[in-house]
Amino acid sequence: MFKKKQSLLVSRPRPPTFSEVVEDVSAVNEDDCVFHFIKGLSEDSGTDEKELLKPIQEQNINVVDHDLREDERMTSEVEAAYQRVHQFISTMEELKSAPQSLNNLYEHLKIGDRNLQDSVNSLRHNVDNLKHLGSNVTETK
Repeated sequence: MFKKKQSLLVSRPRPPTFSEVVEDVSAVNEDDCVFHFIKGLSEDSGTDEKELLKPIQEQNINVVDHDLREDERMTSEVEAAYQRVHQFISTMEELKSAPQSLNNLYEHLKIGDRNLQDSVNSLRHNVDNLKHLGSNVTETK
């Protein structure tokens, strides 16, 4: 009667962890646009590129553990929110189809009611016939 419909949402990919982001940034080619940006910053400030990146690298080393814990917490919060949205959309789809399902059930109930009334009337008719036959049999004796 009620079938679970396919979800409209595709499964969401897992966000990258901090270490995966660091690994990706470490593996970037030298002609990547981020390095053009850093080169531009170093030229504007008159600072060597490596010196410009040094504070960022030192900060990354100090906060890796904190970021990993924060990453896990955020991932679980995001996943929980995603699951709530997924459930909400599923419920909305079920509710959209509910009026039609209820109308179908109502029609089946109306047909069942008619059939039941016909059966009751048929039984009453049969009982009346039996009473009539029973009274005819007692009169002839």
